[in-house]
Amino acid sequence: MFHSFTESWLVLAFLGPLFWTISDFIDKFVLEKHTLGLWDFLFFFSMFSWVCLGLLILIYGAPPIYDGSGLAMLLGFATTASFYLYARGLTVLDTSQAILTFKLVPIFVIFIGFALFGNSILTNEIIASLIVLAGAGYLFIGTDGGRFKISIGIIWLIAAVFSWALIFVLADRLLEQMPFEH
Repeated sequence: MFHSFTESWLVLAFLGPLFWTISDFIDKFVLEKHTLGLWDFLFFFSMFSWVCLGLLILIYGAPPIYDGSGLAMLLGFATTASFYLYARGLTVLDTSQAILTFKLVPIFVIFIGFALFGNSILTNEIIASLIVLAGAGYLFIGTDGGRFKISIGIIWLIAAVFSWALIFVLADRLLEQMPFEH
């Protein structure tokens, strides 16, 4: 029963954002209370990515090198590097604003996939995207003396969201070409 429960896309669709939200609160807490700053946070984040890599190699073995290996390594580097943008924004914003910003990832994925690879976009996806973007604009864009104003923290997080969306689109394209033996 547990196995079929964890294979349901609906369960994963709810658990993913829940774990990401918990991670945002932990990251904010660690950045404010338990590190010496942004670089300290990024150093230990990166260091423990290597520990995770070691565990994966121990469990599954080293994967074979193939044509897409260079791009896969570049995407791994970009993922770690993009956490600079995330952490930079998180140092400025409330966690609640950071959590809301990440709801833009799927929208960016849809449009980046269309722009780079000609993926189709359904009318309901466009309408839903416009509604979410309008809501984000309402929440994130303020006015100051009649001029629009956006927080620098939101700009950092939108840059992180865009980079992750780009990474997801490229990784998806790469995974379509990968040989899977397991």
